[in-house]
Amino acid sequence: MSTNIYELHTFINISRFHVIRDELILLESQISVIQNTIIGISRREKDKDITTKIKNFNQLGMRTDLTIFSDYRTYFYAHGNFYILVWKNISLLCLYTFDANDQLNELICDLYIYDGNDERCPIVIDPRSVGVIYANLKVNEEIARTYISFDNGKNFSPVEKEDHGCKCRQKNCLIELELRCSNDFITNHFPAESIKIFQGNDHKAKHYGSFYNFVLFNRGKSWNKFYLDIENLTIFNNGGLLLGKGGFTGQIMYSFDQGRNWYKEGIILNDIIGIIPLEARNNQLFAVIDYNREEKVYKFFIFDFSKTSSYNFLIKGSNAL
Repeated sequence: MSTNIYELHTFINISRFHVIRDELILLESQISVIQNTIIGISRREKDKDITTKIKNFNQLGMRTDLTIFSDYRTYFYAHGNFYILVWKNISLLCLYTFDANDQLNELICDLYIYDGNDERCPIVIDPRSVGVIYANLKVNEEIARTYISFDNGKNFSPVEKEDHGCKCRQKNCLIELELRCSNDFITNHFPAESIKIFQGNDHKAKHYGSFYNFVLFNRGKSWNKFYLDIENLTIFNNGGLLLGKGGFTGQIMYSFDQGRNWYKEGIILNDIIGIIPLEARNNQLFAVIDYNREEKVYKFFIFDFSKTSSYNFLIKGSNAL
């Protein structure tokens, strides 16, 4: 058995490299000439020759921003497309992608620049819906506004609330969704193709500075905003049941109509560890695990919605562990 080895290019002082899709390699180096270099590798089917294309952002007067990304396959490469953040100058951050011909295309600029001390991102690619991109654009140095694209960055429009419409636009409502670069964010905020869950800020709301829950139940451009402070918001049955803990009261809160009306149960919870659906024939059972840090006690609740057609439901029981 023999192996053919090809020496295509020689680079020195490479600190890291990332295979960001099968035919692209991103190089990180301390040498400015090499830093932010992308090698595209392709094989021609006729003669099996290997060819390469080298893209160097420094030569284009730009540099890539890799500081906030830790998982390139999750955040840069999605649905067969490769995305990358590029600084066009010291204050202008843009989102670029490579097309099928490995040409660099600008999608949108004026991305909001976060301080890098947390996992907040200016963009997130929807992992379940092809071509859907969320972007936080800079309004000023302190405020960002969230825009969404449904055509892979060709067009962006601002996120708007379902309950305001033209009235909101006249008042210049500004919604900023909290976008984060983490696997937990992707897992928890995109439970289904037709359901997206975000926390965010309505910069023109009466209680400016407070975070709200924003939920999209379809592929449209309008969002439901929950004025209630709901923690551990969990959605079941494609929006038929919303369950969580009231942030101010600590009580179990639930809704059967996608958050338009909320009901509560007189159980005071401390720190919810998890809300878990239980498999049961002809039953809709949900377990809630709560932890009291002061007493170091876990409590286990089971909620039965199987015979519930309104806001009344039964608590099957609770046990302290």
